[in-house]
Amino acid sequence: TARPPKDGPSVLLCMAHRPGQLQVVSFMRRNSLHGRVLNAAGGRNAADFDVTGVPEMSIEKAIELDPDMIIILAFAGKLSEDDRAAIIADWQKLTPLKAVRHGRISLLAGRHLVPAARRTFRLVDELRQEIARLGH
Repeated sequence: TARPPKDGPSVLLCMAHRPGQLQVVSFMRRNSLHGRVLNAAGGRNAADFDVTGVPEMSIEKAIELDPDMIIILAFAGKLSEDDRAAIIADWQKLTPLKAVRHGRISLLAGRHLVPAARRTFRLVDELRQEIARLGH
């Protein structure tokens, strides 16, 4: 298993919500496959705690964690530009977040984001590139 990099940016890796309806944050557990992929890509999971049940947190908890970056994953194939922009705009309203203030929010879309066999390496590469692009 990939260990979290000591000096990597803290990343809130979460699932896309319905545009205009950001009420809870569905996030990737640190001990999940996505969590390990994030570590392999050079990021530290901002949600550095274990949860049982559905991995969700309040907006307030996300603000308390104050990650360096927010990377949103949309698993359902193509996403319209309007939906993409609306999802990011919902996050941009959360101005207490340093990721918002520094413009370090990203949305990745595609079925390949569900890790399976060969696709896992593609996901590691894509997350690594996104972390580098967002800077830290």
